[in-house]
Amino acid sequence: MKPTIGDFFIPDNEVKAPASGSDSDIPAIIEMAKGVARCTSLCVYLIDYATRGFLWFSDNLSIFTGISGDELRRMGYDIFIEHVSEAEQLMLLEINRAGWEKFQQTPVEERLNGWISYSFHFVVGKRKVLVDHRLTAVKLDEQGNCRVALCVFSPSSLKEPGNVVWRCADSPEFWEYSLAGRRWHRRTLQPLSDTERQVLLMSFQGQSQQEIADAIHYSVETVKHVKRQLFERFCVKNIAQAVNYASNYRLI
Repeated sequence: MKPTIGDFFIPDNEVKAPASGSDSDIPAIIEMAKGVARCTSLCVYLIDYATRGFLWFSDNLSIFTGISGDELRRMGYDIFIEHVSEAEQLMLLEINRAGWEKFQQTPVEERLNGWISYSFHFVVGKRKVLVDHRLTAVKLDEQGNCRVALCVFSPSSLKEPGNVVWRCADSPEFWEYSLAGRRWHRRTLQPLSDTERQVLLMSFQGQSQQEIADAIHYSVETVKHVKRQLFERFCVKNIAQAVNYASNYRLI
């Protein structure tokens, strides 16, 4: 059966109509989201789980998706029904279910520090783009459920959809979700060494292996070895993917 928008708003995060006066902080939340959009190249939007629609979205969301602002306002969360393949809609539903499960397992006082990231294909006409998507709660209701979430997405340097991760700020641990096994796996971040960080960032800046070797006072062979180790450790194939991974996991 084809998913509907209601399938994404599950009972585990049921948010009732807000009490009078409880939304006084909403304008500040919107201004915060506008600031994120101004300072980054990310597409940014806010989901209101009470109304099940967009509270606000950045102009570049319209540019990226090729959908007019008026149409985006009309569609709201339906963009993930109308512009994601049915197979990946089912994947998103599973990520949605698992994500709210992890959210509910997180102590209420830590829920505003957590976020989930994953990737999927966004389709407009014949254009199919893999995007990285992140979601974090920015306002809870009185029961500790997510009332408003800040979401960002941008083109992904990865090759396949999925890549589901749950993290809490300042924690060396994170959780990876196996779509095949339908379970979360605890992982621990291994910080980058100074040499690894330098090689990664200088490579991303376009410097040659000889230039990097001269700058960090190592041989070219050592630079090559460090890059190979990073690629194996991150399970990626190029520098763009490695930087994307390190950024997602707050290693740089």
